Amino acid sequence: MKEGEVISKTKMTKLLTKKTQTMWDAEEKTFKNIALTTRYDGTEATIMELKEVNPYIFIRADSDTQEFRLVYDTKKKELMKGSILPVGWGK
Repeated sequence: MKEGEVISKTKMTKLLTKKTQTMWDAEEKTFKNIALTTRYDGTEATIMELKEVNPYIFIRADSDTQEFRLVYDTKKKELMKGSILPVGWGK
């Protein structure tokens, strides 16, 4: 992976499978885990920033509708953490 590279829908789905993100449930007034594949809308994302700190790669990627923050473990060859937010969140 490198900056400027496009992550396809298939590759993103494989990365996000079986990973969760903690989100606030206003109805139940508690935090809940939600599957990242549930949050993902299926668009391709471009890697905007990539930092390598052995054995991890910290990735920030953007699509037209979502922002991705991912931590990939190169030794285990799997996604360790991830979050998906709507574009412009927190601005």
